[in-house]
Formats: sequence, C-alpha cells, structure tokens
Amino acid sequence: GIMQYCSEDIGVEKKNLYYKFSLRFGSLANLVIGLVIVGFALFIGRDNPEKARMLICMSLLPMTSFFSTFNHSVLRVNKKNNYYAYANVSGVLINVTTNLIVTRLIGVYGIIIATYITQTVNALVSQYFINKHCPKVGDISDFLTADEKKRFVKFSLICCITNLTSSLLILMDIPCV
Repeated sequence: GIMQYCSEDIGVEKKNLYYKFSLRFGSLANLVIGLVIVGFALFIGRDNPEKARMLICMSLLPMTSFFSTFNHSVLRVNKKNNYYAYANVSGVLINVTTNLIVTRLIGVYGIIIATYITQTVNALVSQYFINKHCPKVGDISDFLTADEKKRFVKFSLICCITNLTSSLLILMDIPCV
C-alpha cells in the first residue's frame, strides 16, 4: 500500500504519516506471523523435532523481510531509484556470498542464517540511504484519521492477496511446464 499511497502527489508530512503507520502496523503484523510460526513449530515439534527447530529458526524472517521491503519502498517512493538499486545489488552480493560460505559450513541452517544476514544488511544499507537522501519532517506527532487507516489497510490487504495469488499461480504453473 505504501507504493500506491505515497507515490501520489501528497506532501512529505502526509507521506511520513503513512510511513509511520505502515511501520507500526507492518511490524505488529509480522511479529504476529512470527509468533504463529513458533506456535506451529511447537505444535508439530512433537512429531518432527528437526522441522520444529527449523521453523523456530525462521520465525523472525517475516520481520527482517518486512524491514528490508519497507525501506526499499521508501526509497522507491522518494524516487531514489539509484540508491534502491545500490541496496538491491549489495543485497544480491551479500546473499550469494553468505549462501556459498555459510551453507557450505553449516548446511541447511546456513541458508537461514544467510537469509537473515542478507535481509538485515539490506535493511541497514537502505536505512542509511533513507537517512542520508530522503526528506525528513522531524518528530511526527500527528496521526492518520481512522478512515485513512481503514482505506490504507484495505488497499494493502488487497495488494497482499493479489501478490500471494500471483505467486501461488506461478508455483502451480511451474510443475506443469
């Protein structure tokens, strides 16, 4: 939703209100997803402890992925596409390097660790570019109205469902090729 709402011709202060709301709402939602993953891992842990350990290790991936994606969206909305590209390229280089090294040393858990490293570094690099090159309003004490929040969340959920459906269709289509 951030890409749509903040790409419109609105002021910096209004964009920052959407960023603030998105950051809070998205962090909370991804924290809940992480807790659901832990709960599911504990539930299946009785039957398969190895799968449970892997799921618990991956329970923070939604959060790290969110921060990385959120920062990328802020860069794109502010038309800092060159910094967005730098962040993406650095992420790819880190991903390839850490996957080759850590996975070779640790195995499957190395993939999980490499993903955490990649997403964390990518979020930090993006945040550095945001702090350095995107406009700041300062301390935001204002909030979006209830109607603005409702429309924003509704639009964001529709975007999520659409992206999920597209991804699932692609995954279902790949075995048919």
